[in-house]
Amino acid sequence: MQTVGLRLAAGLVAAGLVLTGCGGSPEPSPAPKPSTSPSPSAPATPTPPAMPAAAKTKTRAGALSAVRYFLEALNYSGRVGDTTTLRNAYVPLCTKCEGIADGIDKTYEAGGSYRGGDWTAKRIKFYAINGDVAVLDATIDYSAQSWIKSEGAEPTQFKASPNNLHAFQLKWAPQAGWRVGALDPQQ
Repeated sequence: MQTVGLRLAAGLVAAGLVLTGCGGSPEPSPAPKPSTSPSPSAPATPTPPAMPAAAKTKTRAGALSAVRYFLEALNYSGRVGDTTTLRNAYVPLCTKCEGIADGIDKTYEAGGSYRGGDWTAKRIKFYAINGDVAVLDATIDYSAQSWIKSEGAEPTQFKASPNNLHAFQLKWAPQAGWRVGALDPQQ
């Protein structure tokens, strides 16, 4: 987990952010970014992921689907610098989620970018739904990442990092479905 903290800490410190965590933990997580370059002859325009119908059901399958959707939205936001989809995948009280989205916004606003750094879930474990809260965790691999903090800045390189454990607390909203309410909260 030390690699995780170092990867995002560099980006967040440079962006001037201080995270307090989603209901707890101050350990930030790395922001995801693109892993492939579009071909010069046919520029690929990534499309934002759509929330799956299953994520709008108050079930185990719905909760698992919501975590996968959050990761897709996180990776998409890093690739293109548009955090709208990511921000719709969590509730505003998720301060870690806000910190990651704000870091992506600040990087792209400064003319910077990310390449790589995708979060890929190797395993997602469902624990329970208690009222309007679902509890899960995920073992996530991060791909190698190159972060350019602003236009003209030298890239900062981060190595791939396998097997990073992240805890998720999802919040249920009848109209919106499951959304991340806390990422890595303190126990």
